[in-house]
Amino acid sequence: MSDGRLPEFFVVAPSGPGTWFADSHDGQRRYEEFVTRDLRLEIESRYRVLAAPESRGITGISMGGYAAFRIALKHPHLYGSVSSLSGALIPFGPADVPRYSWVTRWSLKRVFGSPSGDNSLAANDVWEILLHVCFDPSPFEANLRAGTEDVYRLDRVAALFGSLLNRHGVSTSVILEPGGHDWTYWSGAMFSIAEWHAQRFTYDRQSGRTNDR
Repeated sequence: MSDGRLPEFFVVAPSGPGTWFADSHDGQRRYEEFVTRDLRLEIESRYRVLAAPESRGITGISMGGYAAFRIALKHPHLYGSVSSLSGALIPFGPADVPRYSWVTRWSLKRVFGSPSGDNSLAANDVWEILLHVCFDPSPFEANLRAGTEDVYRLDRVAALFGSLLNRHGVSTSVILEPGGHDWTYWSGAMFSIAEWHAQRFTYDRQSGRTNDR
């Protein structure tokens, strides 16, 4: 921003390790509610931002990239631009979950309940959510970016999910480029993500108010 490569906008980065940024099945942790309501309203009341979807975006890395799309698909009126970087946009179906690592299975169970019992996996599966909606016009612009050396092959996931988004009416671009599932790749790619969002924000030039993400 200081050298003019990016326009001014406000970045908000809440922490939620291991939470999938979701409302937990047991109701004890409500991260989705926090992000979409409490945090958003607090930022809009405290800072010089425009409280409009075209001036608001959401993004995330890995688990956060999954969360960005889940939240946007469930609350399409809130955001004008949505992106993910190496997003963990994995399906939560009964045939899918057993294939994942024990760490992933444990975190899914901790947040969404037991895959073999009472759970909210289907309600938070981005593939399942998208299959039941079709937009016209597109509610937001979407961008999926991933490295082609991703150890979890999330580049392939990005390509498939991006295609499905387009088929269901979400204007989507997918960027696959050299890089792994690590900060060596992410630290550079995040600037491209920031540029992409900045080009889509609407600004109020007269008031000098900026945007949040």
